[in-house]
Amino acid sequence: MFLIPCVLVKKGSIVKEGVAMYKSLRVTLSAPQFPAQFLKKYIQKKALQLELEGMAQVIKPAAIVRIVVFGLKDDVDSFIDFLHKNPGNIVPDSIEVEPFMKERDYRGIFRIVE
Repeated sequence: MFLIPCVLVKKGSIVKEGVAMYKSLRVTLSAPQFPAQFLKKYIQKKALQLELEGMAQVIKPAAIVRIVVFGLKDDVDSFIDFLHKNPGNIVPDSIEVEPFMKERDYRGIFRIVE
């Protein structure tokens, strides 16, 4: 986590001045299989709803999803909570969450890498 002085425009154009706490994580999900369009329907949709940036990718044939997510701490925490609630009715074998040093600018979008 790190602090960034900012003027924040977020969710309904509410402007706040101060210090924003950001968080960057790498998440790895493993499951027997993931439904078609799992990344777009569930992962990307939730990330965009929370105004997060990053990327997600299915690693085949191992049935592993790798996610890098960056945003305001509370929004990243909400995203992790969402993953633990079995999106798409999948029950992951494991969910690994680890800090991640943001090494590139995701330009405010959440990408799906195929």
